[in-house]
Amino acid sequence: MVEPRVTILLATYNPDRTWLEEQLNSLNEQNYSNLELLICDDCSTSIDMDELNAILEQHITRFPFRL
Repeated sequence: MVEPRVTILLATYNPDRTWLEEQLNSLNEQNYSNLELLICDDCSTSIDMDELNAILEQHITRFPFRL
């Protein structure tokens, strides 16, 4: 039996990198297997999309994400 997909929505705006990495690690450690993460950044000035994508690739390894 396939578990229903759970979509996690994460909004960011000038995120503190330490907090963001802790949040992403926590999400990545979830036991539920059928997850996806959708991230929407509201025009942050403290981080660009390439840097944010690199952080996501480093910390979200167990399920797909889309920025």
